[in-house]
Amino acid sequence: AVVVSHDRFFLREFATRVVEIVDGGIRDYASWDEYTAAAPPQWLEATQAEESFIRQDATAAVMWRRKKMARLKKRQGNIGLRRLSSRVEEFIPEEEERFKRPLPSEKVVSRLISEGLDPALLGPHAPPAA
Repeated sequence: AVVVSHDRFFLREFATRVVEIVDGGIRDYASWDEYTAAAPPQWLEATQAEESFIRQDATAAVMWRRKKMARLKKRQGNIGLRRLSSRVEEFIPEEEERFKRPLPSEKVVSRLISEGLDPALLGPHAPPAA
């Protein structure tokens, strides 16, 4: 099959023979390696510049992908914090209610003291022992 292409990477991979038309004449090369060996220096410089650009482009794509993943992880973490924050807010009223128990009567406190127990066991709102 005859393929006409300017894509050096495609030609390097698939061409078994290279025929070049230059100034109305034909140059025939048995392989891609033979063709590149006979290429002028500016062509080799252009090839190296193109390869360098492709490497930089690939590096930029990898960095972009990593940054995107980091943003996604951060966003998921923030969502988790928001969920946790709302759960804490749900929990706080329960804790506040727990501490709003009515104070024990003097009779209960006296009974605990007479039994040798500490009235502080009733919680933070227990009156101090007399």
